[in-house]
Amino acid sequence: MGFYLHNAYLALNLFVFRLAKFFVQVIGARLLAAAAFGQFSYIYSLIDIWNHVFGAGLDVIGARMYQTSPRWPVLWRQTIALKFLLALAGVAAGFFVLDWPYAVLFGLWHLFFMQGKLAYSFLNTLLYPKGLVIGGFLAEVTLLFSAYLGLRFWGLPGFLFAFAAERAVEATVFWLILRKREPELAAGQNLLEVKEVLRDHLIPAWPVWAAQLLGVLVSRFDTVLIAHLLDFAKTGLYGVAQRCVEAPLFVFAAAADSSLAYFIRHPSERSLRYRQSMKMTILLAAGFSVFLVGFGLWGVPFVFGTKYQAADFLIAAYAWVLIPRAVNMVSTSRLLSEHQEKLILASSLAGLSFSVVANVAFIPVWGLAAAAMTAVASESLIMMMRAWFIKEGRCKAMAASVVVLAASYYWASRL
Repeated sequence: MGFYLHNAYLALNLFVFRLAKFFVQVIGARLLAAAAFGQFSYIYSLIDIWNHVFGAGLDVIGARMYQTSPRWPVLWRQTIALKFLLALAGVAAGFFVLDWPYAVLFGLWHLFFMQGKLAYSFLNTLLYPKGLVIGGFLAEVTLLFSAYLGLRFWGLPGFLFAFAAERAVEATVFWLILRKREPELAAGQNLLEVKEVLRDHLIPAWPVWAAQLLGVLVSRFDTVLIAHLLDFAKTGLYGVAQRCVEAPLFVFAAAADSSLAYFIRHPSERSLRYRQSMKMTILLAAGFSVFLVGFGLWGVPFVFGTKYQAADFLIAAYAWVLIPRAVNMVSTSRLLSEHQEKLILASSLAGLSFSVVANVAFIPVWGLAAAAMTAVASESLIMMMRAWFIKEGRCKAMAASVVVLAASYYWASRL
């Protein structure tokens, strides 16, 4: 399958995923109280962090086994067993941070999310995006219906259950398709036979896990801090801004996923594909950012409800994080394909350190304006560092950073 056709399939899958998820979260924001939606945003961020803490980078490590070992079917079976064990550990850990019934719902969501994400990675590596489209469509239909019923009969817990049900359907369909396409993966396996993957792949590749974890902390830990430093009502406002920015990310996630698969399978084309992807990413992200500014100023009360009117300038300030975040997705794929995860780790660590220090220092003083500006600045720092590491697109990264920081500051100063 060609590069652009593969991109198109992934974009279609992620478009359905993002559109359904955005629609469902809009309904949730309208029907739930602002503080309840803030609590949902807090748990939503925790689930993303949990999936990376206990995911151990196995999605990327498993994909690279296809390139590095002729025994990849055997190694994939071991990877499946190992990730299941790690997911169970994540379920248990959830009971230490959340109360009933949220801990149970969180555990189900986490368990199925982990399994579905691994299957997604394997199907993408095999260049079979049709399976991703089928599974994604069925999962989002499940989300739409279960979210409506959950909100109507159980409020916030029912809303969370809908996201767990979505991931359960997605994981089930992905694994059925994967095992039909690769029958060797359906062979019986002992959950304890994971020594080879641990010894030869997971432990040596620990920077992959660390880089992924730091990357998600850069984009999610600010929500956790807002929930603890301010309150759930403010977290709800920030959650609305995040949902708006995440809505168009499907375009860039598709490009990054497809690029990783192609960078691994066609190393001679890495430089050309990366330059093309970076140029297209900056232009598209800039267009989306301008649209989101307009939406923040005029569209919020019509879509999310008048109780979120105060998010107008916040969305306008936060919208500019889309540009560096989208570029960082593509640069991550490039560096992962070259086994340069330590460079990803270094840039993510710098971005996270800046984010945590700035948020802890300034959120109590300037509130959500500080959080929005810090998000843009930390992602821009990561973008510039990776451009320097890759030695391509440095001028574009510098210019983009100046523009997004200036635009974000202008709107944040009006909050």
